[in-house]
Amino acid sequence: MSFPLPIHPPTLEIGKGVVLFADISGFTPLTEEMSSRGPPGIEAMTLHLNQFFEKLINIIHIHGGDVIKFAGDALMAVWATEAHSNRLPAMVNYCCQAALTMQRDLHHYMIEGHILRLHAGIGAGVISYLHVGGENGRMEYLFSGDPLEQAAVCEHFASPGEVFISRNACDYLKGDIKIKKRKIIDNDTNIIPLHLIEMKKVVPPRPTDHIPDGISGQFYADIRECLRPYIPPCVTENIREVINTEGAIGAMRVITVIFVMIDFILPSTQNETELMHLQKAVVTMQQSIYHYEGIVRQFLVDDKGSVLISVFGLPPVVHEDDQVRAVKAAMFLQHGLNKLNIRTRIGITTGPAFCGDVGCKERREFAMVGDIVNLSARLMVLCKWGDVLCDKSTYLSCTKDTSKRMQFFQLPSEMVKGKSEPIEIYSPWKDDTISFGAETIQYLIMRAQKLSSVNRENSILFGRINEIEELQSHLDETLNEGSSRLIALTGDAGIGKTKLGETFYYGLLERGLTVCMGVADALNCNTSLYPWRDIFSVVFEMSSLQTGDLNELKAHINRWSDEALEESIANYLPLLNSLFPFGWEENDHTSELTPDERDDKMIELLRSMITHFNPQVIIIDNAFFMDKMSQRLLSDILKNVNGIMAIIITREIE
Repeated sequence: MSFPLPIHPPTLEIGKGVVLFADISGFTPLTEEMSSRGPPGIEAMTLHLNQFFEKLINIIHIHGGDVIKFAGDALMAVWATEAHSNRLPAMVNYCCQAALTMQRDLHHYMIEGHILRLHAGIGAGVISYLHVGGENGRMEYLFSGDPLEQAAVCEHFASPGEVFISRNACDYLKGDIKIKKRKIIDNDTNIIPLHLIEMKKVVPPRPTDHIPDGISGQFYADIRECLRPYIPPCVTENIREVINTEGAIGAMRVITVIFVMIDFILPSTQNETELMHLQKAVVTMQQSIYHYEGIVRQFLVDDKGSVLISVFGLPPVVHEDDQVRAVKAAMFLQHGLNKLNIRTRIGITTGPAFCGDVGCKERREFAMVGDIVNLSARLMVLCKWGDVLCDKSTYLSCTKDTSKRMQFFQLPSEMVKGKSEPIEIYSPWKDDTISFGAETIQYLIMRAQKLSSVNRENSILFGRINEIEELQSHLDETLNEGSSRLIALTGDAGIGKTKLGETFYYGLLERGLTVCMGVADALNCNTSLYPWRDIFSVVFEMSSLQTGDLNELKAHINRWSDEALEESIANYLPLLNSLFPFGWEENDHTSELTPDERDDKMIELLRSMITHFNPQVIIIDNAFFMDKMSQRLLSDILKNVNGIMAIIITREIE
């Protein structure tokens, strides 16, 4: 058995196959009731769910199928064959046998007084298998084609206890099954769902292949590395605990869930343009989520269309402000896809859900089950294209900390499936941000105006006279010696470090000194030079701008640079895209630079601008969250520019 070759995205393979969508109802009340019992209830629930899924997966495997995706309380299975194969009729027969067996053995499945019910849909035809993504080493495995839409439509119209099969799939069987036509209302597709009653002719299935005994340990190690890009970090963190065991990991966690419906048809042929468009879209979505340290749970095609599911609040990365991160990530994702002419509808919810692996030893997948997961999907379907809708819990979490600058407006309450009362709905203001870590130009102008204006209230602080005098003494020594120095204001959260820094800053501004101040934050700790944006909004005198027009901003900075910089330095202005990502066009001086050369020239450019501005004091608040490029720029300025005192406000330094 040979080791599979690495896959380089985007790639597409075409084959034939049968798709089964099986939806299980009853999970949400079960998880909520059993989780209320505490850890013993969660442990028992995990055991029960995995016993159920083991039976379900075994039925699929025995009949030659493979579980491709778990989607909350549903799963997708496929019976696949090569594009040139004539085995598709047998595959449809196998799938129908599996679906009817599932209904016979698992419909009305009882777990501690709760009943789980099944309904399923079947489609058949040509399937495309896609490997896309690659951001942060994470890949997405997708499959598309008419069989998915057929199965999704059939599953939608099937009631609990029923299996519906598309007319397309039924035609492959030539009388092997007994079906019943039913009048379908509100079917706006050309897919004809038929009620599958029983098999008239059974083709003996071939069970799904198992890896034979005697395979080397190195092969398994190679396989794990090959699969790792497709596994979410929340799973790889715990994979050693479950590998080669019958156990499972599950817990109730408070999470924030994002459902994104994407107005995008996945390519079904080897069309290079369509494939690259999909690749750009998936990478854009990955960048948006990973930038705020969330997890892409899965990308799938189901009865709702093309859907991305993301989650914030799961190990290995959990934050106090995960709700804010989720909303900002959703807005950036929407902004990025808009630039690719792809529309989105987004639902965001926060609350408790069961998070853990479901399945059996042969086939497991990480799943999130709970009312808030379902509600996020409902909000996604409810909202209009281009909208982002949040539940009340997400809204309250995002607005309790005014420093995060999140603003929402309330929409009329709506009834949604699964709720007995209307739910409160909120939507974030879309002009809060425009791209990764960048504030709107108007916000930069406002910040420049605030940081350039003397405010008597901000220059007075009671009880900190000694600290102010000590800072002033350090500044006097710096200016007298003509040297540069670094001062760190450290202390526990809430002790008043930021207020002390602001008081010192505005006091110096009132006395006519040249000072500047920036603020780092956890949300943008990976955004290059983020805390320097406030500083350079003052350096460039943006307070004099009247509007947020991009062309006006560029012209203003060009005029400033012509007056302040030598031509040999001003030639590298396009590098300012790293500071303000507003689309400065590359020129002959910048287009051929290597990444390291770009960083070096960027530091030289910004240092020259600071030298011209000639500040006596630079203050950076929340310096604990400074990105590496910001740290490098500060170090370079202190090393090469005389007469500057830099103050960093940070946590206690061990």
